[in-house]
Amino acid sequence: MRKAKKRRERRVKNPSPPKKIYPPGPRLSAPMLSRRFNITPRTLDRWILDPRLDFPKPFYILQRRYWDEPQIEEFEERRRAARAADHMRTVRLAKPAQAALQAARRDG
Repeated sequence: MRKAKKRRERRVKNPSPPKKIYPPGPRLSAPMLSRRFNITPRTLDRWILDPRLDFPKPFYILQRRYWDEPQIEEFEERRRAARAADHMRTVRLAKPAQAALQAARRDG
């Protein structure tokens, strides 16, 4: 019978870091987002830091910031929905206020 030889594991002195996996699909850079929303790069920084906005977090490639386009489109949809809700709230508040003003003018 033959004895099974034990294989020595090769140890790498400096293992390479794991490869970063970036989101697939179209990417938008910071200048592209600034043009898309008509804002300055500093405003973009503020949006990233503001938790109330829930703006998507960027990922970095060679020290440059990129965003996944579907996440940005989802943010735009949430923003539109919030604006529509605010507008409806304003309209609902405005009608009773207008009626009260008209009544006050009549009673005058």
